[in-house]
Amino acid sequence: MGFDWRAIVSFLSNVGSGVDEFEVYFRDSAYEAFAVRPECFVPIVERLSGRRLVFVDGGNGEVYGGANFNVQLCRTCYVIFDGCKYPSKRHGVFEFISSSLVSQADCSEAKLFTSVLGDAGLVAPQSGLSLSFDKAVGDELAREVAVAARKFAEWNTGLVAVNEEMREGDMLVFDSTLQAAYPGEAAYTRRLVEEANRKGIVVAGLSKTTCLMTRHGRPIVDVAAEAAAQTSYGRWIVPVGRVRQSVHNAYIFLVKLHPDSEYIFRFEVECNGYERLGDGMEELLWLLALSVDHPYSGLTGYPYGLMKADSEVRVSENDLKYPRLDFVEAIYKMHAVRLLRGIKAVDAHSYLNRFR
Repeated sequence: MGFDWRAIVSFLSNVGSGVDEFEVYFRDSAYEAFAVRPECFVPIVERLSGRRLVFVDGGNGEVYGGANFNVQLCRTCYVIFDGCKYPSKRHGVFEFISSSLVSQADCSEAKLFTSVLGDAGLVAPQSGLSLSFDKAVGDELAREVAVAARKFAEWNTGLVAVNEEMREGDMLVFDSTLQAAYPGEAAYTRRLVEEANRKGIVVAGLSKTTCLMTRHGRPIVDVAAEAAAQTSYGRWIVPVGRVRQSVHNAYIFLVKLHPDSEYIFRFEVECNGYERLGDGMEELLWLLALSVDHPYSGLTGYPYGLMKADSEVRVSENDLKYPRLDFVEAIYKMHAVRLLRGIKAVDAHSYLNRFR
C-alpha cells in the first residue's frame, strides 16, 4: 500500500507559515516572552575559570505492577566536570526501590514506600508520602507516584552534590527543566534552590526536548535557527522567556553548544543565581560548551556529563531480572495471593507480547 508522503510533508510544513512570529506563546501569565531576533543572540566564547559543573540525572524501571500498586527500581547520579574536557571519575550513584499503593476508595490517592540500602537513604524520598493526581486512577496512579519518587530523588541528589562536592560559583545542571511537575515536588526543588543560593551555586536545567511554540504553532527552535543563521555565531544563547513563580523562578533560554550540532536545547537558569553571577555566567556557559567536546560523546552538542549520568542510571531489562525474581519469590513465600491477583489483572497484554 502506497501513501502520499509528499502531501503529508507539505501539510505539516505549512504550520505557522506566512506569519511573522518571534515569541513563545505562554498560556500562563506568570511567563514573560522575549522576542527571538538576530540581535538578541549572544555568542558563547572562551572564558577560562576554575568553576565546575555537576550534572544530575535519574532513571527507573518497573519491577512489577498490579491493578492497585507499582514497584520501581530507581537510580540517581551526579557527575562532576572540572573543565578538563571530560568528567572526572568522581560521581555519586544511588539506588533504591519505590513502591506505591492506591489508598483511596475513589483511586485518587496513593501512598509511597521506599526501600533503601546504604547511602541511598540520602536521596530517597520519605516513606509514607501521600500523593494525589486529578486524572490518574488505579494502576496509572500507582505508577505515577512510584516514578515521582525518582524525580524527588533527583532533586535530593542535587542537594547532596551541593553540600558535599560544590563550591561558590559552580553550576548544578539537571537533565530537565526546573519546573515542579508532580504534587509535592515543589518542596524538594525549594529546599535545593535555597541551599544552592545560600552557598552561591547556580541551579540550571538542560532539556533534550522542547515543545515551546509560537501562537500559531511554529516550534520556537525553528524560529531561533532561522534567526541564528543571520549571525556568525557557532555557539550561542538567546533568551526566550522568564517565569516568576514561587516554585519556578527562572530565565528560559535556547542554546546551541557546538558549531556542528543540529540540536538546539532549552536551557533554564534559576533567576537569583543568574542575576547574582553577572559576567560570571559567561564562564559557566563556556564551561558548558567545553563539556560537549568529548571523544565518546554520542550526540554532538550535548554535554557528555549528562550522557555519563544517563548511562549510570539507566535501568535495563537485565538489571530488573533479579529484583523481579526476588519480588515474586517473596510473594509466594508470604502467600500474598491478593498481590498475585492484582498482577494478573493487568499483565495479560504484556504476556501475549512475548509470542509476537
